[in-house]
Amino acid sequence: MLLVSGLIGVWTELATSAVVALGTALAGIGVVFYLADIVHFYRTRKRRELELNSITAGFALAIFALALALGALSWALGTLDRYAGAIGYLFVFGGLSGLGLSQLYKIIPFMTWLEVFGKRLGKGPVPRVQDLVNERRARPGFALYFVATLLASAAIASEQAVVWEIAASLQTLATVLIAIEFWRSRHPDPNLKPTLGRPPGMSAAAKLKAAPGASAKLAASPASGTDRQGE
Repeated sequence: MLLVSGLIGVWTELATSAVVALGTALAGIGVVFYLADIVHFYRTRKRRELELNSITAGFALAIFALALALGALSWALGTLDRYAGAIGYLFVFGGLSGLGLSQLYKIIPFMTWLEVFGKRLGKGPVPRVQDLVNERRARPGFALYFVATLLASAAIASEQAVVWEIAASLQTLATVLIAIEFWRSRHPDPNLKPTLGRPPGMSAAAKLKAAPGASAKLAASPASGTDRQGE
């Protein structure tokens, strides 16, 4: 009986380890496919110049990948217990919170635009959603946030309490700066005028396709007829 019990215990432990390893491998494969999709979307995007929310989302996803890679490496080396706090901090505050802040930077002005300017569509020129934000002013806050998060995680890993306190304070300051930008985009000037010219990063061809009646003009153009003959 003791021998049977011992064999069952060993088998159970091996089965549990196999399940954990399989789950970890499947999670890693899922992350790889997800990141591959992100890269594909980035390469096939229509607007060549990325807006700030997309850039900061890219940083957050990169931190996600870094945290997962560090977690897998620590687990393989048997040091996960030591570095779990630092990796968790990096994952939560750098990845999750960073991604949330980056998306709120787009969501808040978009919802505000619908509320304030959406009812004016078709009645005259209206500003773009991007006109409700100032990316140049917001960049330092996001940059400080991600740098402070990386510094705080490194401080936790190296057990540097003073450095962590400084980094956490900088991270709090950065969050306040970003929140101020949220507030500004939520309270725009109702008489805001639209910017002239095409949005940054949009090509002239993309602008032509987006213009009202562009499809009809394009179909009637000599170049379009030439293309059809060539086909």
